Amino acid sequence: MKDPLGFAIRYFERTSHTKVSSIREIEGGTGNNLFLVNWDYIVRVKRKNDVDGEFNTPNTEVAAISFAQKIPFSPIAPICHYDSVNGNKIETAIKDVEPLVSDNEHVTLANLKRVIDAIKIFHQAQPVYSFSAEHRFYSYKKKSGEALPAGYEKKVLRDALRIIESEDLVLSHNDLWAGNILLPSSEPSKAYLIDLEFASGNADIFDLASLLEENEIPENLCLEAIRYYYGLNFDEEKVERVKKMMLFLDALWFYWAMARYKETGKEAFRSIAKTKKERFLRSFKKSISD
Repeated sequence: MKDPLGFAIRYFERTSHTKVSSIREIEGGTGNNLFLVNWDYIVRVKRKNDVDGEFNTPNTEVAAISFAQKIPFSPIAPICHYDSVNGNKIETAIKDVEPLVSDNEHVTLANLKRVIDAIKIFHQAQPVYSFSAEHRFYSYKKKSGEALPAGYEKKVLRDALRIIESEDLVLSHNDLWAGNILLPSSEPSKAYLIDLEFASGNADIFDLASLLEENEIPENLCLEAIRYYYGLNFDEEKVERVKKMMLFLDALWFYWAMARYKETGKEAFRSIAKTKKERFLRSFKKSISD
């Protein structure tokens, strides 16, 4: 889209019947344009994305939003309007938020617990569609033109698919990087999970692994977060399963990021890919030395 700012203004005024008195673009994800309108609303203008096109459609997102809104104490931001054809969206702005991750040294267990509580509430919603982890993996890999160590990659994928098949199916957010998590200062026990583009039916372990992997949570806090998530059901096997899923996510999002880099030329995607690949290869080298 050549003029996302102009489109955001027209879209907001047409759907809300309210004039735009202030608007500014805000930092968010790498995939869409986000605007803060009249200090009270976030307008998302979708960008073209062929890498995820067959998986993340307006139909899947609007279904996830519909079911997530119905659960008590829903952790998603109130949606004011959703364009079910093009995926553009207006939602209420959550104000005075603190970041989950400013740098790793500032991540707290208390904030991780807030997010985990929100995840557990989100998982109460009816699951819709399927994340299709294996299909996504090979689709992203093909589109990226990249390759990780074949034998180790195969083992990581096999382990992850076995875990996914053995876990409970829930409505999973599937994309819990820090930009999709809002921690309002005015609600110290609350966390909001925003942007449901990737949301779909998936294993309940996926969101926990995503939270820890996407945000590079230090190992000691990972252990405490896993302990909190499972409560009385915590054991060392749970820890190993989460670690295996985190390793799978490194490979999955490496291929995704490289595919998006090839599609857009945006350095942000290549930077994401570099981080994921380095972490995956560290694990590969450790497996050889062991």
